[in-house]
Amino acid sequence: MQTHGIQKYDAVINSPISGIGIRVRNQSITAIDLLHKEVALECFHSEYAELVAQEIQQYFLNPKHVFAGEVCPSGTEYQQSVWRLLQKIPSGKKLTYGQLADQLASGPRAIGNACRNNPIPIIIPCHRVVAKNGLGGFAGKTTGFTVDVKRWLLAHESSAKN
Repeated sequence: MQTHGIQKYDAVINSPISGIGIRVRNQSITAIDLLHKEVALECFHSEYAELVAQEIQQYFLNPKHVFAGEVCPSGTEYQQSVWRLLQKIPSGKKLTYGQLADQLASGPRAIGNACRNNPIPIIIPCHRVVAKNGLGGFAGKTTGFTVDVKRWLLAHESSAKN
């Protein structure tokens, strides 16, 4: 397992947006961290971690790529229901916090909170959820690195040919 700061990862890869730290358990993805900087590709802790890294790299080559791996995010029952719903949003499409809230008979702030706590961004595409009148936040921020990542991911997906 590689260590960057105090986080331990099963794989660390470089991407167009930043370094990405990947954590897996058994045959499931448990977490993805955006590392705020580019990093060199490192050794993989397991064959499954290498497969997940390849899946993520395929997404950056083709935003229509559908992830084949299993996800196992840790969260409340409500967060899990939001994250399952997020995985149904197709690449290139955006929904508002309110639209998702209507689908779960919930509130937009609760949806935003579940998105903020998403441990597997990109694969669980919380970046596809936007405010009614604008971009909204990403990873609990409304400016800076993470919002720039959200903007980049949405542009990447909208530029893909059907």
